[in-house]
Amino acid sequence: TDPIPPLCSPPPDKDVGHRRYQHLYYPVAYSFLYASWRLQSIQFVLGSKNWVERALIATNYILLACLPWKVAIGSILLGGLLVAIVVTANHQTEEILESDSPYNFIRDQFSTTRGIHCSNLVTEYLFGGMQYQLEHHLFPIMPRYYYPSLRPLVKKFAEDNGLQHHISGVVEIIGMNYQVMKKFSQPL
Repeated sequence: TDPIPPLCSPPPDKDVGHRRYQHLYYPVAYSFLYASWRLQSIQFVLGSKNWVERALIATNYILLACLPWKVAIGSILLGGLLVAIVVTANHQTEEILESDSPYNFIRDQFSTTRGIHCSNLVTEYLFGGMQYQLEHHLFPIMPRYYYPSLRPLVKKFAEDNGLQHHISGVVEIIGMNYQVMKKFSQPL
């Protein structure tokens, strides 16, 4: 499953004409990710025998259907944009590991994940803990409210072990994502 938009230059026989514009349209494409995830959740729950999960997802869609259609569609697309920007911000700007590279869990987490510094309560809320993605990868079952106090310890661990600990501000990371999209939109 190749990422759309591409995060690498595809072989010439698999290249598509619209790739050269991906740095311009990727926010729109990202908006539809949430719609795709919602459809996948329906497909998953239909194949599931978990009736509680089915009931909860059905309730979610019933409540969504009670909204005016423009609000419902708009909320899905805006939600998709926010979720995709938040999720991709931590990874997209970082190294993509080759499938044949030797696996080292700790090193790989540090090299493929970037933390985000949220300078105010609004962005802290909108990122919903995803700004601490490295901490989440290293300690996946730890409650996220511990992540802010964990970050200095992770940074110290990185310094003590010669690992890069990447953290960027919100505006910087969004700009970096744009530059990645632009880089991979260039002709082969």
